[in-house]
Amino acid sequence: MALSINSVGKINQGEFTPDILNEFVHDFIKTMKEDIIQRFHREKRTDDERRFAEFVLIETCRALLKQPGVVFYLHLKNDPKLREILNLRYLKTYGQYTDFDKKRKYLKKDLSRIIKRNLKTKNFEIYALDTFITEVDLNRYRKGKKIKAGGYDVEYLHSTSKGTVVGFLVAVLVNLSNLSVGDIQIFTKEVKKTKIWEDVVLKNIGTVTGKIKVVLADAGLFAYQNYEVSPNMRLVPVIKPRSGLENKVARKLRELEPNIMWFDSRLNNDVAILLDEFKEIISSAVEMIRSYDDISKLRSRIEILFKIAKSIFGLEKLHVYYRKFALWKTYIVLYVSSLLYQYIELNGLNVHRTVGLLRMDDWLW
Repeated sequence: MALSINSVGKINQGEFTPDILNEFVHDFIKTMKEDIIQRFHREKRTDDERRFAEFVLIETCRALLKQPGVVFYLHLKNDPKLREILNLRYLKTYGQYTDFDKKRKYLKKDLSRIIKRNLKTKNFEIYALDTFITEVDLNRYRKGKKIKAGGYDVEYLHSTSKGTVVGFLVAVLVNLSNLSVGDIQIFTKEVKKTKIWEDVVLKNIGTVTGKIKVVLADAGLFAYQNYEVSPNMRLVPVIKPRSGLENKVARKLRELEPNIMWFDSRLNNDVAILLDEFKEIISSAVEMIRSYDDISKLRSRIEILFKIAKSIFGLEKLHVYYRKFALWKTYIVLYVSSLLYQYIELNGLNVHRTVGLLRMDDWLW
């Protein structure tokens, strides 16, 4: 089974009938289960971990069909094809689903075993690092004192579009080559830009002798140290400089010295190559920073990912107020959103048109 050419054409023209929606959901869930979830099942897993995998599939279905849990199970009863695709063993009934839903927050560790698997493969490695605010539905007036006193993990944050909001500051690293999520972390608003860069970029994709990777980031991640530490970790830092500082950033990059670790006896055979590539990293960084406005168009893909997560999977506003639960929800939503984005591109669908047709007006997760 695959999404038909006829349906692809109709979706790209803005036509989205119930039959097309069903075909879309059936094919995406089948693809997701076969390429992602079944690999998860082939390894040794506890019953709770298997319930977790089924829960991810069910929640993805609910989002695409725009159905509350009880309505979804009624739909499932009358959709034999979807029942066959899901082949639920642990969450067959609505009661089993709701029971598991109450305890799922304690299973956040399981997602890390799925998160590395994607529908698309990597052709090259260019990443984007971005931060955004995830709001919560907390009544700021009624709970204002408790927020200020640290009763919740949420903070008052400034949104450029909404002004002061209550929520979490989230940093996400995305591989733009295959739209996969590299890492997601939640920080406080006082966090230093160097701390975000170190924890999300350097610790995840930095290396001494591995592949060279490009990392795009806007001026919100500007810090001289971020430019200075990256080349020796084989990263090309393409961070938009603050106004008028392009020449100073270029000078600092050109003055960098190669990492002394490269002269370790174990790497002697590779030193000449590493030094040449170090120069290449510096040259590429300077060139890309100077033409940042053109290169940054690639970052629009991460904005589309956020749009999918917010408009289809309910990341627009969370119902949790503590960091560990917010991280779990943000993690799973962005992961499933990245899979849907990959699926849309693999099937030749217009992403803006498709996301608009699938948009959800209610919260999820």
